Amino acid sequence: MQGTIYDKTTGKIIKTITATSKGSFLRNINGENYVEGIFDSSVFYILNEKAVPRPKMDINVKGAALTNLPDNCTIFINKEIFSVIGNEWEYKTDSTGEYPVVIESFPYIPWKGILKVKTNKKKEITEV
Repeated sequence: MQGTIYDKTTGKIIKTITATSKGSFLRNINGENYVEGIFDSSVFYILNEKAVPRPKMDINVKGAALTNLPDNCTIFINKEIFSVIGNEWEYKTDSTGEYPVVIESFPYIPWKGILKVKTNKKKEITEV
Protein backbone atom coordinates (compact mmCIF):
# COMPACT_ATOMS: atom_id res chain seq x y z
CA MET A 1 0.00 0.00 0.00
CA GLN A 2 1.15 3.52 -0.77
CA GLY A 3 0.00 6.72 0.84
CA THR A 4 0.72 10.40 1.19
CA ILE A 5 0.83 12.00 4.64
CA TYR A 6 -0.38 15.61 4.85
CA ASP A 7 -1.11 18.46 7.25
CA LYS A 8 -4.89 18.55 7.68
CA THR A 9 -4.95 22.32 8.35
CA THR A 10 -3.02 23.44 5.26
CA GLY A 11 -3.16 20.43 2.93
CA LYS A 12 0.63 20.56 2.63
CA ILE A 13 2.15 17.17 1.81
CA ILE A 14 4.63 16.03 4.46
CA LYS A 15 5.88 12.69 3.16
CA THR A 16 4.96 9.52 1.30
CA ILE A 17 5.01 5.97 2.63
CA THR A 18 5.09 2.60 0.87
CA ALA A 19 4.35 -0.54 2.86
CA THR A 20 3.85 -4.21 2.00
CA SER A 21 0.41 -4.39 3.65
CA LYS A 22 -2.34 -2.08 4.89
CA GLY A 23 -1.61 -3.11 8.49
CA SER A 24 2.07 -2.25 8.10
CA PHE A 25 1.13 1.03 6.45
CA LEU A 26 -1.25 2.01 9.26
CA ARG A 27 1.43 1.24 11.88
CA ASN A 28 3.91 3.48 10.01
CA ILE A 29 1.65 6.55 9.77
CA ASN A 30 1.16 6.88 13.55
CA GLY A 31 -2.38 8.23 13.20
CA GLU A 32 -1.39 11.01 10.77
CA ASN A 33 -3.78 12.17 8.03
CA TYR A 34 -3.23 10.43 4.70
CA VAL A 35 -4.66 9.78 1.26
CA GLU A 36 -3.99 6.64 -0.73
CA GLY A 37 -1.43 6.99 -3.51
CA ILE A 38 1.89 8.77 -3.94
CA PHE A 39 1.69 12.50 -4.72
CA ASP A 40 4.54 14.91 -5.39
CA SER A 41 4.44 17.88 -2.99
CA SER A 42 5.86 20.23 -5.64
CA VAL A 43 2.79 19.63 -7.83
CA PHE A 44 -0.05 18.60 -5.49
CA TYR A 45 -1.62 19.45 -2.15
CA ILE A 46 -4.54 17.83 -0.34
CA LEU A 47 -7.94 19.54 -0.37
CA ASN A 48 -11.04 17.89 1.10
CA GLU A 49 -9.08 14.62 1.45
CA LYS A 50 -8.19 14.55 -2.26
CA ALA A 51 -4.93 15.33 -4.04
CA VAL A 52 -5.40 18.36 -6.30
CA PRO A 53 -2.92 20.28 -8.47
CA ARG A 54 -1.27 23.29 -6.83
CA PRO A 55 -2.31 26.46 -8.68
CA LYS A 56 0.15 28.66 -10.56
CA MET A 57 0.55 32.30 -9.58
CA ASP A 58 -0.77 34.77 -12.14
CA ILE A 59 1.69 37.58 -11.38
CA ASN A 60 1.87 40.73 -13.48
CA VAL A 61 5.33 42.26 -14.00
CA LYS A 62 6.15 45.82 -15.04
CA GLY A 63 9.82 46.70 -14.65
CA ALA A 64 10.68 45.79 -11.03
CA ALA A 65 7.05 46.07 -9.89
CA LEU A 66 4.92 43.00 -9.25
CA THR A 67 1.14 43.05 -9.02
CA ASN A 68 -1.56 40.42 -8.59
CA LEU A 69 0.55 38.75 -5.88
CA PRO A 70 -1.15 36.27 -3.55
CA ASP A 71 -1.91 38.00 -0.25
CA ASN A 72 0.62 37.22 2.47
CA CYS A 73 3.40 35.93 0.21
CA THR A 74 7.15 35.78 0.80
CA ILE A 75 9.63 37.14 -1.75
CA PHE A 76 13.25 35.99 -1.79
CA ILE A 77 15.59 38.26 -3.76
CA ASN A 78 19.29 39.09 -3.56
CA LYS A 79 19.67 37.13 -0.29
CA GLU A 80 16.88 39.21 1.26
CA ILE A 81 13.45 38.05 2.42
CA PHE A 82 10.34 40.23 2.17
CA SER A 83 6.94 39.41 3.67
CA VAL A 84 4.28 41.03 1.52
CA ILE A 85 0.75 41.65 2.70
CA GLY A 86 -1.39 42.88 -0.16
CA ASN A 87 -0.98 42.20 -3.85
CA GLU A 88 1.64 44.75 -4.99
CA TRP A 89 5.39 45.07 -4.41
CA GLU A 90 8.37 46.77 -6.02
CA TYR A 91 12.05 46.06 -5.45
CA LYS A 92 14.10 49.19 -4.92
CA THR A 93 17.84 49.00 -5.41
CA ASP A 94 20.66 50.93 -7.05
CA SER A 95 22.96 47.88 -7.23
CA THR A 96 23.35 46.74 -10.82
CA GLY A 97 23.40 43.03 -11.60
CA GLU A 98 21.15 40.00 -11.96
CA TYR A 99 19.33 38.51 -8.97
CA PRO A 100 17.19 35.38 -8.70
CA VAL A 101 13.63 36.02 -7.48
CA VAL A 102 11.39 33.42 -5.82
CA ILE A 103 7.87 34.10 -4.57
CA GLU A 104 6.19 31.61 -2.25
CA SER A 105 2.62 31.43 -0.96
CA PHE A 106 1.21 27.98 -0.26
CA PRO A 107 -0.66 26.30 -1.92
CA TYR A 108 0.63 28.08 -5.04
CA ILE A 109 3.58 26.66 -6.97
CA PRO A 110 6.57 28.95 -6.25
CA TRP A 111 7.10 31.64 -8.90
CA LYS A 112 10.67 32.08 -10.17
CA GLY A 113 12.22 34.93 -12.07
CA ILE A 114 15.34 37.03 -12.61
CA LEU A 115 15.71 40.71 -11.73
CA LYS A 116 18.07 42.54 -14.05
CA VAL A 117 19.23 45.94 -12.78
CA LYS A 118 21.10 47.86 -15.48
CA THR A 119 20.87 51.34 -13.90
CA ASN A 120 18.94 52.70 -10.95
CA LYS A 121 16.19 53.63 -13.45
CA LYS A 122 16.30 50.51 -15.66
CA LYS A 123 15.09 47.43 -13.74
CA GLU A 124 13.26 44.43 -15.11
CA ILE A 125 11.99 41.16 -13.64
CA THR A 126 11.34 38.25 -16.01
CA GLU A 127 9.76 34.89 -15.19
CA VAL A 128 11.89 31.78 -15.69
